[in-house]
Amino acid sequence: MKSTTLYAAALFFLSLMALDFASCCKDEPCDDPTDRLCPNFDPCLVTPSANSNFFILDSFYQGGNQLDTFISFNVDTTWSGSSLFFRAADTEHIASYQWQVGSHSSVIEDPIFELDFTGFTGNVPVRLITTAKDEHQCLKEEDQVDTTYKNLVILPFDRDNIPILSTYKGSIIGKPETELLLTTYDTTINFVYNMYLQGLSLDCEPLDLGIPILVGYDYFITAHSHITPRCRNLTAIGQLQKDNRDILQVDYFYDDDAGKRRHEVFVGHRQ
Repeated sequence: MKSTTLYAAALFFLSLMALDFASCCKDEPCDDPTDRLCPNFDPCLVTPSANSNFFILDSFYQGGNQLDTFISFNVDTTWSGSSLFFRAADTEHIASYQWQVGSHSSVIEDPIFELDFTGFTGNVPVRLITTAKDEHQCLKEEDQVDTTYKNLVILPFDRDNIPILSTYKGSIIGKPETELLLTTYDTTINFVYNMYLQGLSLDCEPLDLGIPILVGYDYFITAHSHITPRCRNLTAIGQLQKDNRDILQVDYFYDDDAGKRRHEVFVGHRQ
């Protein structure tokens, strides 16, 4: 008898909850045509046009513990021997991809892929054609397909012509009163070729050679090893501006005196 009473009470309680929920829904009807859960949902309002924009990405690969972070750079110029990733900007709303990279014989149909340019120099035209997912036939004909062209330049490696290696004079964004002189350079010591960054000491004991870096054609990243002191847990990422390769921007991250992580941006001009 007791269990029957409890069961009936539970049913009554659930009924009250259902009525309350229904009342709530009547007071606030769902009428957002972009919400898939609403009765007036219109799929054509959330069907994006084809987007064929893409990125050509160069990344550092370094064995051991020398690379303190991993990052890819969007590039238009690199050196022979590079292995690059090609990545479509939209990898979700596209029904088909058709890549043509230089004289590569076959059309590539993946949203992301890798190509190695060892032994090749010159201009590489890159084309991507995409077709949008349009399950409900919402898009106009001109919005169903999109095409983007870019040009990739592959240069022979020239130690005497690495654009990122130079001296730059500038200041920290938001702190115009600050003036820094950053230098990136290369040197050979005991037959070992290395590159360094000087001028970003952050009140640490300065290293004689500077902070070790790895460089690409127009970018660098700090690369500390177990034998190199790491000032304030510093990570610095520098890249020349695409529209003016005499301007360097360096995003750097470090620990302040309280151990809090800080992010500052240096912008300087080649001297």
